[in-house]
Amino acid sequence: MFALPFALVGVVLASYVAPVTLPMVGWIVLACGIASICLVVELSIALKNDFEPAFILGALLVPYACALLFCRRRVLDRFDLEWICRIVHARFEEIGDWLDPAAPPDRPRESRTDHHLVATAYYAHSAHLVSRVAALLGKSDDQASYARLAEAVRTAFRYEYVTPAGRLTSDSQTAYVLALCFDLLRSTEQRERAGRRLAELVREGGHHIGTGFVGTPLICDALCDAGEFDTAYRLLLETTCPSWPAIR
Repeated sequence: MFALPFALVGVVLASYVAPVTLPMVGWIVLACGIASICLVVELSIALKNDFEPAFILGALLVPYACALLFCRRRVLDRFDLEWICRIVHARFEEIGDWLDPAAPPDRPRESRTDHHLVATAYYAHSAHLVSRVAALLGKSDDQASYARLAEAVRTAFRYEYVTPAGRLTSDSQTAYVLALCFDLLRSTEQRERAGRRLAELVREGGHHIGTGFVGTPLICDALCDAGEFDTAYRLLLETTCPSWPAIR
């Protein structure tokens, strides 16, 4: 639920079960919204009320996916854009790439990826999504404002976490996944270098899952976008733990 592709997949599967009408889209949005809130509440209790943008983003993705797939802008007509704006502006206590396999079992926050890198990446992505929602709603001022915010955060991300050659200060799978999927790298050369390094890290890890909650939903997309299809398939089909089949 932390990435648009997952929201789109869920809505598409639901649309195959029964014809999708506007009331049904509303029920889909309501159900997924409740699930998002329950997850956030559960995580906040477990993590002593520490929130992070990556976990809040699900509240925005499902309505937006419905609007894109079914051209149902009315789904977003009553969507509280001001609420999303407050979320984007809020200061979250970073929990990073939670449940990274390398983290100690009793300390799931201790991932290989800098917590601030994760939060900054999702801050940029959240602002970008709010801008696109504002565009669908015809709110041009909000669209322009959050587009500028998204670009400012991208620039700050590049300055703080990306070397000129395209390496990231956190040399981890999740760091490269976020940089690639959220368009946080400046040049084609940086993207190519980051894609190669991501594939190298996956191979060095024996094609095992090396990402937590944040990186896992996006890693196969990032590898495929980088042209590393064989590596993505090896990662997806690896059977020894930690792996996709092992956690099903």
